[in-house]
Amino acid sequence: MVNYAFIGAQFIPDTISGISGCFRAMQEEETRRQAIIAHRDVLIARITAEKEVILAYFTQRFAERRAALEEFFELLGLAVDSRDNHQLNVALAGILGIIQDNPLEDFETFKQHFHDPDYVIEI
Repeated sequence: MVNYAFIGAQFIPDTISGISGCFRAMQEEETRRQAIIAHRDVLIARITAEKEVILAYFTQRFAERRAALEEFFELLGLAVDSRDNHQLNVALAGILGIIQDNPLEDFETFKQHFHDPDYVIEI
């Protein structure tokens, strides 16, 4: 004959232990989930802060390139009108120099000095 009192006595602690383990696992997963969310929020904040720097850099850098290109194209037009080969070569070399220049070359320097109010950007 089976002693149900003995089986029940062991079953209850095992069940409680299993339920307790399940709750512990749920808490650990919730803690991991919260850590992932916190890490995500930190990364989003960092990207948002970097956005300001990147947009400021591109605004400044491409305004600089545009102004230089406009001057070289104006010089190119004058050189064509006056048939001045020297001015034509200077204008074309200037245009090619700007086009071939990598606009991201000095980005790291700009990024380091962006928040420094004493830093002067040379154009």
